[in-house]
Amino acid sequence: MYTTLKSPTRTTTVYNVTPAIFDQLYVNYAETLSCSCSKVNIPYGDFVNHKITFHPICSSIFVSQEWIEALYLKNASRYGVQDFRTTAAAQFQLLASLCLLSQNAVFQNQIHFDNSDFIDDYLLDKVQSQYRVNNTVAFFKNSASTEMVSFVEYLRATMRANYLVSALNTNFLLTILGQGYDYKLYSTEIAYSNNFILDSWDPESMGCSNTNPTTRAGFFEIFSPSAYFPRYEWSQPESSSVLVDGFFTGCIPLDALLCSTLDCLYSRRCLQLLANKFPGIARMHTEWNASALSFKQEKKSVNDHLADLFIEEWSAIMNYSKYFMKCSLVCMLKYRSKPANNNAVCSVTTPLRKYGRIMERLNLFKAASQRTEKDIKQQRISTRLYLVLLTGSLLLFFAYTSWSIEMIKKSEPYPSLSIYNELQIKHLNATLNQFFQSTTDYFGSLIKTEQILTQIDQPYFGPIGSDKPLIENDNPLGTFIMNTSNNVIMSQVFLSTVDNI
Repeated sequence: MYTTLKSPTRTTTVYNVTPAIFDQLYVNYAETLSCSCSKVNIPYGDFVNHKITFHPICSSIFVSQEWIEALYLKNASRYGVQDFRTTAAAQFQLLASLCLLSQNAVFQNQIHFDNSDFIDDYLLDKVQSQYRVNNTVAFFKNSASTEMVSFVEYLRATMRANYLVSALNTNFLLTILGQGYDYKLYSTEIAYSNNFILDSWDPESMGCSNTNPTTRAGFFEIFSPSAYFPRYEWSQPESSSVLVDGFFTGCIPLDALLCSTLDCLYSRRCLQLLANKFPGIARMHTEWNASALSFKQEKKSVNDHLADLFIEEWSAIMNYSKYFMKCSLVCMLKYRSKPANNNAVCSVTTPLRKYGRIMERLNLFKAASQRTEKDIKQQRISTRLYLVLLTGSLLLFFAYTSWSIEMIKKSEPYPSLSIYNELQIKHLNATLNQFFQSTTDYFGSLIKTEQILTQIDQPYFGPIGSDKPLIENDNPLGTFIMNTSNNVIMSQVFLSTVDNI
């Protein structure tokens, strides 16, 4: 009776499906609708557009060559480690380079993303497909960020381990001191001290050879060219010091820059302070109201911006219609048909009555020797019991069989086995090619970054960690020659350095 009353399940195939037809089918048959794509791999670039917005610093005047040259001072080292004039040009050159490297990494990953395939043998609705696209974009962005941060950390670790010497005298001091004919070459590491004492070395100071201290940058009194001891230690600036908001100083310009939050570039007052201290900026005649960065969402360091690849927004805008057309789909749906009329119950109960009368007279265990009324009654009871058990066994068998069939999902993909295998190999090759291409791109970025940093920092292979300056007889950095004709001391310095930048 249940089987007769149950609405039959029907399967319908729909061809030439348009977006409007699909939307209507999805509303009515979301749970049973299945639309297979004739093309299972579709390049993201065929239906996804990108909207990428970088941090405004990367398109501002502050990363232009004009600005960097305006900050350049030929004798920048004489201001000391704390003074912003010593490292300003180097920090902004590094900032411009980090912006450029981040943008190149983003655009390379955008190309890799567009060339990657959206793989699915069934059509996804708008929400599911956009979710897949967003997750893929996030994966590419996180991968690029991880590689960029890893390269920078590798460079910082290399500089610390090998004690690369800054040509700006921020982590190592090299000078010639003396009177008359008694000139000596002095060299020692720079150190940070909380207890700065003039003309002496603080034993608790933090040397740049094995630590990485940073303090706020500012503008301070210019040391005398002959002053040596005040230069090899620095300490926290005093509360009355003229500071540059959001900028730091340290053993090397890169570490100082990564700590910086760039607050000064949002302030017209601070930018005017820079113009007063750097003659080159004053000659630019720039209107700071227009040049200052206009909006600051949150206080993030350059290192934080680098981890985000200086990206403010990266949204992938999916054209669902293009994806739909690329899929070229055929839809199959299952639904239950309604009973024809209300007489179905009557049409079922009438045969049941006839079946009951037959069962009353049915006797499968007749015996010629047992024809009494009691024997016949017992035989009919045995017949009914037998039929009940037989019917129950058959029902259990059919129920088990139907359940087993329902539990197995049969899928017949559109591609043949050979095409499927070919697509699988193609997808694997594309993944490997993408990996090797990405590795090549970032290795090139690593080489460029090292070239930038080595313009500022040079290697030193002498002893480190000494609490006394090295002089001529112990110094591995140079030799002295007396020019007796004009009584001038000539020194030949072995340490290779570059000018302030």
